[in-house]
Amino acid sequence: MFKKAKFVVLAVFLVLGISACGRDTRMSDARRYFQEGQLDRAISLYHEIIRDGRNLAEAHRGVGDVYLARGYFDNAMHHYTQSIGIDPQYATDIMVTLISHTNPDVRELVFSTIRYMPRNREHVIHAFMHDIEQASRYEKMDRLDAIMRIGSGASFMAYKVKELLEDVNWGVRRRAIEALYVLRSYESIGYIMQRLDDENIFVRDEAIRRLGYFGHASGWAMPRLIVKINDPSEMIRNSARYAIYRIGVAPREQVGELINLLHRDEHYTTLATLEVLERMGSAANEAVADIIPLLRSPSSRIRSQAAHALSRIGRADESVVPRIIELANDADDNIRVRVAFELGEIERFSESAMETLRRMARDASPQVQAAANTAIRNLEGRR
Repeated sequence: MFKKAKFVVLAVFLVLGISACGRDTRMSDARRYFQEGQLDRAISLYHEIIRDGRNLAEAHRGVGDVYLARGYFDNAMHHYTQSIGIDPQYATDIMVTLISHTNPDVRELVFSTIRYMPRNREHVIHAFMHDIEQASRYEKMDRLDAIMRIGSGASFMAYKVKELLEDVNWGVRRRAIEALYVLRSYESIGYIMQRLDDENIFVRDEAIRRLGYFGHASGWAMPRLIVKINDPSEMIRNSARYAIYRIGVAPREQVGELINLLHRDEHYTTLATLEVLERMGSAANEAVADIIPLLRSPSSRIRSQAAHALSRIGRADESVVPRIIELANDADDNIRVRVAFELGEIERFSESAMETLRRMARDASPQVQAAANTAIRNLEGRR
């Protein structure tokens, strides 16, 4: 009885071993058929292995290779995607190779496949980006092009693209800026700002334009973009104006830097800064004391823009009231009228403001007197 049981167990192991060996043989046979060009026999065996439910990743890679050899690229991409989804080690290499295919339609198909890959997409993207610094110029361009085609699905690679902003070739740097814009990661804007002073004019122009395309999100770049308004290059000046228009406003935390630009005594810088402060409205109220003196500018455009900005900004921040009071003795009547108006608009009653307004009510200018008396009534209501 014991011998009979032992024989049965041995038989089972032999059957399992033969079966396992058969599966291994089918895989190696399928690879051999493929190498010999017997594609029908190869794909038949690969499908048999898939139906068997074993070695799925390798088998799908094999089917994909057969379809690729026959020029059926859509089918090949389907099976490569299946293989990568199960285990990325088998088909990632061929996907990376196909990114540089000479046929643009095939390249686009690869990009689309990676973009919508349901599983292990990150593995494939890492694979073709990991050694990009050592690649040739054209390979770098190819890989950046792939990143852009894949789009926001590759945004986690922004840190790797950023390394190419230091590339010796200006074309690579420019393409890296374009790729960072397409990726639209949280860090992209900061990375692009690093190239605003690039030695190459085309790289600088690309950085400016892409920051503009980001819109409000690039508000932190506003002071540096305004400076570009005075660049010697007309191309840079035009791009800067367009970027400033697209971005619109700067964050409130940038008001201090914008105020510094008002003191640079550069006509176009001043105008651009005033336009930005005007669009910011009440968020720029700490700039009021620095805008008021511009009402006496020799330039009618600056005077007009300063007046518009003040009207849009509205009530001055309380922290700048002492500086506004200092302007009460200005020789220009228009400045003193504006000072009276601003002091009458402050949020809370101020004894120092009231004392200044009472003195201004005795001003030699009737316009200043009228503005001061109106402001006194306004301020009295906040006592």
